[in-house]
Formats: sequence, C-alpha cells, structure tokens
Amino acid sequence: MKVSLINYLLTPRVTLLYKSLSILFLALMLAFSSNVNAEQSLEKVSLQLSWKYQFEFAGFIMAKEKGFYRSVGLDVDLIEYNENILLVDDVLSQKINYGVHNTNICLLYTSPSPRD
Repeated sequence: MKVSLINYLLTPRVTLLYKSLSILFLALMLAFSSNVNAEQSLEKVSLQLSWKYQFEFAGFIMAKEKGFYRSVGLDVDLIEYNENILLVDDVLSQKINYGVHNTNICLLYTSPSPRD
C-alpha cells in the first residue's frame, strides 16, 4: 500500500516527533537567551537629576525599578540633586554621563565660554 507524504506526516508518531522537537528547540532557545543576558556585562551610566527625587523624575525611577535599563544592557545610577554639584560642568568634564537640566542649558550652550 502506497502512503502519501501528507498522510505520513500526519501520523501520530511523526506528529509527536515534531512536537517534541519544537519543544526542545524552544527550550534551547530560552536557555541560550538567558545565558546571553546573564553573561552580558552592563554599561555603567550616570544620570544627574536637577532636583530631589519627585514626580517629575518618575519615568527614570520606574524604568530603573522595573529593570528596563538592565534589559538593554545599562546599569543606570540616578544621582539626586546636590547644591555643591555643577551639573553642566560635570557633564562637560565627563564626571557624569547625562544630566537633566532646565532651559538655561540653551543659554549656556550659545554663550561664549571662558574655556573657549
């Protein structure tokens, strides 16, 4: 008796084999992806806030708490306002990576600097 390819592929034994291989493939992919994330070194990034922790920085704070930064390979350090820190100077001198500032940054950017 001649069995067609479609009938053969639909036999319970072959169907079970495909399901088993699919589950094995998915399990290996999950295991591999978790190892890649575990071994991935996080890039340290600092963000100087322009004031104390409050509602206006909720997006930054929640992203850190929820692990969104970690999921893209960043270890973010949120730095609360300190009156002794000159935010613009610290960013320009690369003491910190990023800073949140007000619109006066535009004036500082366009005005001649004594360093120029």
